[in-house]
Amino acid sequence: MTTTRTRILVLAISLLSAGFAGAKGNEPGARAMNTVKDLKSDVVASLEGLEMQRLNVDDASVSLSFIVNKDGDLAIVSVDGENCLVNTYAAQMLRNKKISVAEHLADKVHTVKVRFVRI
Repeated sequence: MTTTRTRILVLAISLLSAGFAGAKGNEPGARAMNTVKDLKSDVVASLEGLEMQRLNVDDASVSLSFIVNKDGDLAIVSVDGENCLVNTYAAQMLRNKKISVAEHLADKVHTVKVRFVRI
């Protein structure tokens, strides 16, 4: 019974944090990302919360390619990794994400590599 409650609590926290992370770029007057490093950090922060135990995965890496247009809409170009569940998770977490970016970062393909490790 305790494990069920714990799982529900972890799921609720994950959903809430994902909601807050996704809403960050939607705030009126949100500060535009000016550097590639800031942009990639924001994308990686949106991918927190993967439950490695639930997927029975100890270590997984994903290479994400994405474009952010001038309106802040993030579009996934590709998700490449060894585990299809982790690939799907990464794509789902970034779906409908908005990020305010400086004009020089818009409409360009950016790639970030993310490694998930069970602790």
